[in-house]
Amino acid sequence: MILLGDIHGDFQCIVNFCHKNDLKEPLTLIQVGDFGAGFSREFALDMEYLNDKLSEYNVTLYAIRGNHDDPHYFSGEYEWSNIKLLKDYTVLTLEGKRILFVGGAISIDRLQRTENRSWWRGEEFVFDAERLAGYEGIDMVVTHNAPWFAYPSNFNSLVMSFAAYDMSLLEDLTRERGQLTEMYNILKEKNNIKNWFYGHFHTTKLEVHDNVNFNVLGINSLHYL
Repeated sequence: MILLGDIHGDFQCIVNFCHKNDLKEPLTLIQVGDFGAGFSREFALDMEYLNDKLSEYNVTLYAIRGNHDDPHYFSGEYEWSNIKLLKDYTVLTLEGKRILFVGGAISIDRLQRTENRSWWRGEEFVFDAERLAGYEGIDMVVTHNAPWFAYPSNFNSLVMSFAAYDMSLLEDLTRERGQLTEMYNILKEKNNIKNWFYGHFHTTKLEVHDNVNFNVLGINSLHYL
């Protein structure tokens, strides 16, 4: 199993990885959001091409939505034989691991983007406490954003530069990461989570909290599990 960071529509990086490694055995590839769904008018054709390559190399790709994805494609209605664009709160057992997938995040540059072309309503993480309380046996979580205690635990200068023109940005970001912290607190009651993977912050770093490995993945970065 391999985890892949944000790719922002660089689908060729996946093809290049498959070709470079000359994969023969079945492989599970999990992408942590900012997949690039919806930015190109040729997205359907891109997926047909990518799916053919993944099928050739016996790779199954699972992707969640990031803030730079059209949520429409992650409704559970869109999938190909080797590409699965996952609906929020999907739970799958893959290679012996019971994995919870929840996408979404707020774009710090939302005011600079064009609605329905490079920004879509409903991009944010959707907190569902009741559903989370019902999960048991989860040992791995994949999200796009992260709890407050995970890296980064403060706002950097880039965030602050966008907040100067977006008066509700810091409040919205604080609320969202607080909800992800609540998500973790709910899940840890009935689950033994070993790994939590996320993207969004364009860096690669491992931190351990409560004996859980919190892995943030940088752009196009790979993590072998």
